Parts: sequence; C-alpha cells; structure tokens
Amino acid sequence: NATDGTVAIGKSSLGALTSGAANIAIGYQSGLETTIGDYNVYIGYQAAYRTANLNNQHNTMVGYQAGGGDWTSTLSSKNTAVGSLSMVGAMNSALENTAVGYRSLNAITTGDNNTAIGTDAGDELTDGHNNVAIGSATLGTSTSVGFATAVGQQAMGSGDVTAAADGTVAIGYKA
Repeated sequence: NATDGTVAIGKSSLGALTSGAANIAIGYQSGLETTIGDYNVYIGYQAAYRTANLNNQHNTMVGYQAGGGDWTSTLSSKNTAVGSLSMVGAMNSALENTAVGYRSLNAITTGDNNTAIGTDAGDELTDGHNNVAIGSATLGTSTSVGFATAVGQQAMGSGDVTAAADGTVAIGYKA
C-alpha cells in the first residue's frame, strides 16, 4: 500500500494523501494538502496544512499552524518546527532548519540549515542560511544573513543584518 504505516487523526488530517509511508498527522487539517511525502510528523491545529503537492520528507511540525505557510514549488525537507506559528513562511526548498519557540523562523522561505530557539527567534529570516539564533527576538529583523550566531535576548534583533554581515557573532542582551 502506498500509505503504509500512516496515521491520521482529526478532521481532514492528511485528507489528500495518495502516496507516502510512515506519516503521522494529529489535529484539525494537519497535513491537509499533503498528497505525497514520507516520514513526516504533523501535530497541531493546521500543522503543515498548506504543503502543496510536493514530495516533502522527514519534516516534524508541532504546534498551532507550525509549518502552516503556503509552501510553493519545490520540496522542503528535514525541517523541525516546534511552537505555534513557527515556520509559517512560503517554504520553497527550505532544508534542514530547526525552530523551537512561538513564531521562530516564521518567515523562512528558501533558507537552509538555520537553528532558532526562543520566541520570535529569527522571525524575519527568509533566505538566510547556516545561522544560530538563541534567545527571545534574536536575529529579529534580518532576512538574508548567513553564518551568523546571535545569543541573548534581542541579540542582532534590530536593523536588517544583510548578507554583508555574514559570519557575525553577537552575544548578550541587545548585542
């Protein structure tokens, strides 16, 4: 069977799935648009509900609308979002991102290999890559920076830190 090992609990949960093994979706409309994809876990009201007809794999989305953005034309895989409204951007080939906290990485689209932990951590990051943001509102207004490390409440949280600042390290409150 093309959907072996898949579990869906909740109204319209994985309702469009035609092919994909070992998926778990729990919650109203979780994984609603998923037609193909393997090894995904979607838990929460509308978690990953607009993933389009893409072969997304190995994603874990937990929380109210976690990963619930309107995913676009290229698969996004190996992403983990834990927290309401985390990773709700129009994901388009976003790979290997980790977001923990309310609205963390909530604008991510094509960015890869980012780690954001804390409320609003990396919340404006769209195509930035290889960043670490730990603390509330860290890396808060940056969209495209890469290889940055921000640790502490609001570290790198003001001003648009662009690709010109790749590799920046900021540690401390509002650093």
